[in-house]
Amino acid sequence: MNKHVKSLVIINALVSALLVTACDSGGGSEDSPQNFPRFAYAVNYSDSTISMYTVNAETGQLRHNGYVLMDTGACAVALHPSGRFLYTANYGADNTNPDTVSMYMIDRSSGALAPGTPVSVESGINTRSIAVDPSGRFAYAADRGVDADSGPDTISMYTIDLDTGALTPCATPTIAAGNQPVSVAVHPSGKFAYAANYGSGSDSGNDTVSIYRIDRETGALSPAATASATAGDKPHCIAFHPSGEFAYVANAGSGSVSVFTVNRNTGALTPASPASVDAGTFTIYVTVDPSGKFVYAANRDSSSISAYAIDPDSGSLTPAGADAATGSLPLSATVDPSGKFVYAPCQGSNTVSAYEIDRDSGALAPAGTCSARNIPFMLAVSSGTSPIKHVPKFAYVANETTDTVSMYSINPNNGALSLASSVSIPDTTGFPCAVAADTRGRFAYVPSDGLTSVDPVYIYRIDQSSGELISGTQVSADAEDGAVSSVVEPSGRFAYVANFHSSSIGVYSINQSTGALSPGGAAATGSTPWTITIDPSGRFVYVASWGATYISAYTVDPVDGSLAPAAAVDVGHGAWSVAVDPSGRFAYVADGSADVISVYTINQSNGSLSPGAEVAAWNNPYSIAVDPSGRFVYTAGSSGNVCMYTIDQATGGLEEGSADDTNSASYSLTVDVSGRFVYAVNTYSEDISVFTIDQATGFLTPGAAAEAGGNPRSIITIGTIE
Repeated sequence: MNKHVKSLVIINALVSALLVTACDSGGGSEDSPQNFPRFAYAVNYSDSTISMYTVNAETGQLRHNGYVLMDTGACAVALHPSGRFLYTANYGADNTNPDTVSMYMIDRSSGALAPGTPVSVESGINTRSIAVDPSGRFAYAADRGVDADSGPDTISMYTIDLDTGALTPCATPTIAAGNQPVSVAVHPSGKFAYAANYGSGSDSGNDTVSIYRIDRETGALSPAATASATAGDKPHCIAFHPSGEFAYVANAGSGSVSVFTVNRNTGALTPASPASVDAGTFTIYVTVDPSGKFVYAANRDSSSISAYAIDPDSGSLTPAGADAATGSLPLSATVDPSGKFVYAPCQGSNTVSAYEIDRDSGALAPAGTCSARNIPFMLAVSSGTSPIKHVPKFAYVANETTDTVSMYSINPNNGALSLASSVSIPDTTGFPCAVAADTRGRFAYVPSDGLTSVDPVYIYRIDQSSGELISGTQVSADAEDGAVSSVVEPSGRFAYVANFHSSSIGVYSINQSTGALSPGGAAATGSTPWTITIDPSGRFVYVASWGATYISAYTVDPVDGSLAPAAAVDVGHGAWSVAVDPSGRFAYVADGSADVISVYTINQSNGSLSPGAEVAAWNNPYSIAVDPSGRFVYTAGSSGNVCMYTIDQATGGLEEGSADDTNSASYSLTVDVSGRFVYAVNTYSEDISVFTIDQATGFLTPGAAAEAGGNPRSIITIGTIE
């Protein structure tokens, strides 16, 4: 078992007293120009990673944006008010040694995370939560202790360097808490901190929330004049109204939400009337939307979100429609900074459920589901002055008979391609079969199928301004015989190459400075693998083998990139190419010989594929791609056209849409990062067809074709985030 993967027993023990971070209100006005949602970050406990997403400000769609590997599994996450830093609480399941809290720097343009200096500092034992005060100067972590009797139950206290984000323990690093504190939150005024004590009821009959006063100079906590308040059974999370007038506590044991008024001078909590409202089963988390109109509670064991409208005078809650169903075992709920969407990471299904908020009633309507990594606990959403915009920049085409890779600049307004340059592949080694690039567009990799029994993979650094390919180590590593396609996994640390003649996948580690590849072994595939793809979360690899009747599936080790075989699926016919939709829930297999597209649902635990309905195709499809919105599928084939299908968002099933002519047989196509354009390389006419996508219907409008090299084989596009 991987050292970063905890046993199910440990995970269940952790979840039973889940720390959920600040459980805060989000704060700010929903109409503020600063509050467009931009990036989302989910901590995945079981494989010690942080998933990164971009957020569509209009639809709420989460789009995978890579991930980073951590040393220890995180169970909570909090953003710094500046949006420059991200903090995690890391639970190591070791009851004898302290845990840690970590800090990452956020690239405000791309959303990428980089480890801080230092990346981690010590906290208490069984750290379950992290909260940052509104000024951004202090942070607090809830340390549950060893068990209900042994403790130590503490709150760890830190100061934050406003320039670097670094955490420094306060002069007195901890303060005693109640029994088993599992979450900590800071009042919007920054004057008080609160801890929900999960174990208090089972031992003393007093289910408490501890109250502390914050020293505004040092960040140190001291017990408030009224040191605690009584909540429901097993209080688990506390959240505040943006005004600071009201507080809400999720009670896991009683399946309820307690309601309090807050004394702005002393921090004391006074039960409202009524003192609580019913929720679902094992209510683990509560949050308030930025407008202060609605409350949302995550119910782990009933797999639902309860919605409530807030009485502006008393703070009391009224149910806002029926509970919204989530994926299996939701562990938290997050309202985005605009107040339009709610997100619920779900432990049991390894997914994030999204909902749109009715701005009048507060009721939730489903807005899609996105895959996560292993055991997502919590999600935080950053904001900015403008919504995310994916902009296409460059396209690259591998040309077989001229032994070249052509580079084009993309007009972001109409998708037109302008040939800028090309690089030559030494013809003594064979011909370029494909091009792959890492998610940040830093490096390009070109596998070559040649005259020798061992074929090369060529490395290039991508000039970020011009898109020019700059040669690195000419032959980066020796692939096995027949290197025909490659892919870079989303963290940018590993590359995989499909070897046609040796029926294997080469595994490589990527040097993050130079892009150089280091061989890391190989995995067997079906006969004559043709295309390789990886799901957008980076957990699973799929290979379509031309000479076999099945799709090979693998799970990816996030530490060393090695591949472990998962259950293969027999498609009953040849398999030329495979694509995964951007939500990570569905896979599509194209077979040009049988004229069919096979549809599969992806098991989010192990990557195995469950067959859905096959769809008859009419263009002998050899290449398949899904648009970034996850609504449309496009295929290219030997019959000389591009065909479009609409995706059923519930089942992944396909409905035939339209067909558009290309100039000749097309064996590769791609959809650009903005989701506005489709490009298909035409082998015999040696050009590239350009189409604009109708954003409502998915139908295509042809544009001007671009000249390619000899027998173009493959095309990719890269872009930037604005």
